[in-house]
Amino acid sequence: MPNNAFYITDQSKKQKIYNISITSILTSLSVVLSLVCKFFILPFATWLNVDISLVAQIVIFMFVRSKFSIFYSIFSLFITSITSMAWYGTGDLIGILISFLSGLLYILIYYLCAKFIRFKNTKVYLLTCLIFSFIIIVLLLTILNGLLFTPMYWSFLGIASMNFLDCEFVYNMNPNIFLLNMPTYWSGIFALYISFNSIKFLCISFIIFPLLLVMSNKINIRKSDKKIKKIYI
Repeated sequence: MPNNAFYITDQSKKQKIYNISITSILTSLSVVLSLVCKFFILPFATWLNVDISLVAQIVIFMFVRSKFSIFYSIFSLFITSITSMAWYGTGDLIGILISFLSGLLYILIYYLCAKFIRFKNTKVYLLTCLIFSFIIIVLLLTILNGLLFTPMYWSFLGIASMNFLDCEFVYNMNPNIFLLNMPTYWSGIFALYISFNSIKFLCISFIIFPLLLVMSNKINIRKSDKKIKKIYI
């Protein structure tokens, strides 16, 4: 019995070292991607950049061997955001905050999809999780941009108050480039942010899918919140 206990303890230590190592490596990659992606701007909305650093957090979630892997992903996202704020200063605080909240929502949505979707085939499982996550996050972030994120940004710029109704009134009185010169506030919100979020999360999905497939050949992909089995000799 003591030998069994020693073996389990040794396996637990190795597992913790693995979890910390993969989280550290991928968080470093996430930080680099976050800084580089500042140059990936949209030609029709130069104030928006396509940040694909969330790829690292999804890989962490899928391959950290712990039922608490989602917390490893959120911690990685937090470190990436803090590093971006330290690099760019508080001048881009609103953008960094919005990016953090968007990333957090995507991780939580992917977590729920991975938890409740059930397919034996790994390829079908991953693809279904990504498709459902994509649809939900694009629609949710578009609505949040209209209700919260755009009012936050416009309030910071002094265009309108934090009240989205005030933003709607100001924009409808004088349509501008911030919402692609669309005739109304909400038509501009949907035109701009469905396009932007679709491009962003399609890029993330196209990178994640083959990456997870390759990694799954070496590591058994566990579905979210599945308890790790103890190994006994």
